[in-house]
Amino acid sequence: MSSAGSPSVHPIDQRLPAGKLTALGLQHVLVMYAGAVAVPLIVGRALKLTPDEVAMLISADLFCCGIATLIQSLGATQWFGVKLPVMMGVTFASVAPMVAMANTNPGTAGAQLLFGSIIGAGIISILIAPMVSRMLRFFPPVVTGTIIAVIGISLMRVGINWIFGNPFGPTAPNVVDPAHLKWLSDITAPGSALPPVPKGLAIVPTVPNPKYADLTGVGIAALVLVSILLIVKYAKGFVANISVLLGIVIGAIVATMMGIMTFEKVGKAEWLDIVTPFHFGMPKFDALSILTMTLVMIVVMIESTGMFLALGEMTGRKISQQDLARGLRTDGLGTLIGGIFNTFPYTSFSQNVGLVAVTGVKSRFVCVAGGVILIVLGLLPKMAALVESLPTVVLGGAGLVMFGMVAATGIRILANVDFKTNRYNAMIVAVSIGFGMIPLIAPNFKQWMPHSIHSLIESGILLTSICAVALNLFLNGAKHDEDAIIAAAKQAEAH
Repeated sequence: MSSAGSPSVHPIDQRLPAGKLTALGLQHVLVMYAGAVAVPLIVGRALKLTPDEVAMLISADLFCCGIATLIQSLGATQWFGVKLPVMMGVTFASVAPMVAMANTNPGTAGAQLLFGSIIGAGIISILIAPMVSRMLRFFPPVVTGTIIAVIGISLMRVGINWIFGNPFGPTAPNVVDPAHLKWLSDITAPGSALPPVPKGLAIVPTVPNPKYADLTGVGIAALVLVSILLIVKYAKGFVANISVLLGIVIGAIVATMMGIMTFEKVGKAEWLDIVTPFHFGMPKFDALSILTMTLVMIVVMIESTGMFLALGEMTGRKISQQDLARGLRTDGLGTLIGGIFNTFPYTSFSQNVGLVAVTGVKSRFVCVAGGVILIVLGLLPKMAALVESLPTVVLGGAGLVMFGMVAATGIRILANVDFKTNRYNAMIVAVSIGFGMIPLIAPNFKQWMPHSIHSLIESGILLTSICAVALNLFLNGAKHDEDAIIAAAKQAEAH
């Protein structure tokens, strides 16, 4: 521990020397960086935005990560900031519903709807934060573990599609036979005696697509995955903690040598630029979309509550109900700021909570330094353009690890759940995961249901959340066990 500060200063409030503060802050940034930039890449591509716009989302994301981190770790007024060593980042829990919205409404209009729902959810989250801090009894480890496991399973689709190609569009497994297209073109040429082609006629793709699962891309993804595993196995400490980031760097170098990754967009990008609000125009507010994102935020805030309680225990600071409410309000404020600045819902990053445990450095000013570094990175468009230029196959190899670790986190939390003496817990997990798989396995299950509820039920994460909470309430009742929640949060270092 640093000699800075007198014995009367709590380790959380110790101000370390500037050099050490910067180095430790950068360490926190590197640990979270791969996870932080993954979400704008996923959502930006789902919205079918241009590469420049996706790069802008990355810059906005890093900028808002920094702002939210400063508010959470420094505190702002008596209403915001838990004042613990917390790094804020975009939550993976919000990805599946955001991608569902983006797929239904791509382009600028979809972005306006998405950011409107995020702003609405942020405002509601700020208002309900004190109430959520009292809702812990409805989210014991059997519920949170199940939800986090399904989040990881749902996200695995993204990582797998990054490696092989999407099941539709230019990288679909099959394409239409060119001979069939030529025949259709010939018989429908001007002057043809045949009747016009019926509206909506489509030719079924039957020919294997050379762009789908090409072995070069699969090889690069495998190299990234193997690199990460080797670093985890043989490296120690900080290097092992940034194994995913190092794996992406190795993949990028190999992809560049093979001519798959190029840097034209990086060359054209500005060195310095400010992040502007409402880049895509004024947001659109849809009640059901806002409700969907608010349900996600409630799950996120419950997870944050467990994280804050675990951090309080690690750092030796008692966390009061008021502290919890301030921390959760900041999740909501970060989400509101995110929606205004064209980015996404925010929460405390648990891999950074894990880093506090690993390093033993408890000063919140380390995270303040990390927040400042993130803001600076958000003002460097060349950095965002570099990330956007990464081939999806490189990200795919890392995605298997990142998203798989989310699922593994849920499994680790469930490992501490009592399945021996409580026969209901297995039933809660079984049925809730089954509900979560419905949109993954049968995406058209909702075609005869009222269209107004589609956005609510097309997310497996939300179906799992509603099912797990309801079943736990029905079978187990609402018992409050803070020790179990803290233990579960400590298991969540990889999420």
